[in-house]
Amino acid sequence: MSELRLAYPASVLADKPEITAGDVHLLETRVFRPGKSERDDIAVLLALHHSRSRKCAEWEPFFVDQMVRNVLARITEIGGDTGAVESWMRHTFCRGGVIASRAEFRVVVEVVEILRDTCPELAAFALEQIHIAVAESEGPLASRRNSPWATLSTDNLSFANRILAALGSHTPLTLHQAARLFDPARNLAGIQHGTAFDELIAGLSNSPQVAA
Repeated sequence: MSELRLAYPASVLADKPEITAGDVHLLETRVFRPGKSERDDIAVLLALHHSRSRKCAEWEPFFVDQMVRNVLARITEIGGDTGAVESWMRHTFCRGGVIASRAEFRVVVEVVEILRDTCPELAAFALEQIHIAVAESEGPLASRRNSPWATLSTDNLSFANRILAALGSHTPLTLHQAARLFDPARNLAGIQHGTAFDELIAGLSNSPQVAA
């Protein structure tokens, strides 16, 4: 695959010390216009997101909205192969199997909420990213406050409940219930199979809807 070459104005913004609200407006009006989607848009957005430029407060919601729109267009092109959708999302957003940024995880969660139970593999992928953060203290979702390893943050609890709600659950997990589901102690003890989390992920393969 050829190396991506950014066109104006993205090429200039990638080298700026800061992407401002004005820059975001420029991108909205000159590059990522409503109803227009180019095949390189996802790569351009990711290149800007991972550039060294400081980002204004307006950047993340703009990035998430644009990515969700473009990801859904790409999923339409992939078609009904949900395994291929999950594989493409993992390749697009992960480095070494771990989601590259919190904003990119927000994109994945919003796509799961839109697709609901039609792509359980993607929901499983999203839940696995929370599990990695809690059990292995890896990635941008990990919270290490006052603990030698990651703990389940309220933000990650919210993400988990949004994913489960998309799959049909009407009862949100409490923090205690979610902590047991993503239990890092079992992982540290070397228990690799048979945990509640393993059972949940395995269940998604058989029935994409979770019990209410």
